[in-house]
Amino acid sequence: MSASGAPTPSGDPTPVAPGRAGQTLGGSDSGAPPVHHVVLGDGAHGVTGVALALSAGRPRTRVAALRDVDDARAARALLPAPDAAPLLHLHLTDNLLGADPVDALRELAAGRRVAITLHDVPQAAEGEARFRRRSAVYVELCAAADLVVVSSAHERGGLRALGGDADHVLPLAIDARQVAAAPGPEPTVGVLGWLYPGKGHAELAELLAGVGRPTTLVALGAVSAGHEGLDAELAARCAALGVGFRCTGYLDDMTLLQEAARVAVPVLPHRHVSASASLGTWMAAGRRPIAAAGAYARETAERLPAALVVADDLAAAVTAALDDPASTVLPADVAVGPTTAEAAAAQDAVLAAWAAPSAGRAA
Repeated sequence: MSASGAPTPSGDPTPVAPGRAGQTLGGSDSGAPPVHHVVLGDGAHGVTGVALALSAGRPRTRVAALRDVDDARAARALLPAPDAAPLLHLHLTDNLLGADPVDALRELAAGRRVAITLHDVPQAAEGEARFRRRSAVYVELCAAADLVVVSSAHERGGLRALGGDADHVLPLAIDARQVAAAPGPEPTVGVLGWLYPGKGHAELAELLAGVGRPTTLVALGAVSAGHEGLDAELAARCAALGVGFRCTGYLDDMTLLQEAARVAVPVLPHRHVSASASLGTWMAAGRRPIAAAGAYARETAERLPAALVVADDLAAAVTAALDDPASTVLPADVAVGPTTAEAAAAQDAVLAAWAAPSAGRAA
């Protein structure tokens, strides 16, 4: 729980203690102080997992997702003193900062310079009211921070369209082939990650109803908080369409990779995703996923040719893959990345440059 007792997404307590002070950023040669990482949230949260992986061995403090400004104030009291840690870095979405995200960030970082890596940049596809509310928050977060990083050029473009901006683009880490891909004989089509409205499960079910053969939609993950009952709704919808449905619920990292390695066809059906750790998770399971054509999918395909299939006609691509599941195995000679070590080093370099005494905010 957080310093004030806020529950984590899983209901389990999150450690609230300084992390191991291993490698620091901006070493003594540059005269820059170390950057201190503040990791918000439970490890089951995708953004928190990214933050943990990229800050391993660096100075850091972990607290749970904040509920409000009072939580931020209590969390600030757990940080090293400002003269010992004048520079902070956080991986963020608005929901990790609670009901008043901008005020919470300002309270947490009071008296220090702060760099933020923003995830889940708002998009119009999430609905007008939610998009308008979150857009205003993200623009203010950009203004409140001294450095802003995102994970894709698509996200940077999205921020600029809202009236904000990012100083750097650092792609998400991909550690490929952690398990061997082994597509099973059953005609299963998998979607990986949290279940929430608009992710594409329902549309994929409609698509599978028209492929002309029995298929099962497999949701590899749990229902996102606030959308309880969505798995039952999807099951009913699939039953009405004559499509099988299975939801695994929450899976630990290794079990998730093993399940992802076994489905016949891996799919990313969400066209409007701004940056997706799910894509990297499919590759970690040794898969070459089919992604619905969208800006981020195309951006990734340009950077990693042959590592995924970008489908303008998703139905045709899924049907072809059901005929040949081996086509969804990531070829051994296809290099992907950056690895976690490479992504952490890139983050270190950006933060070290920002921390340098002469550094100002990028133009």
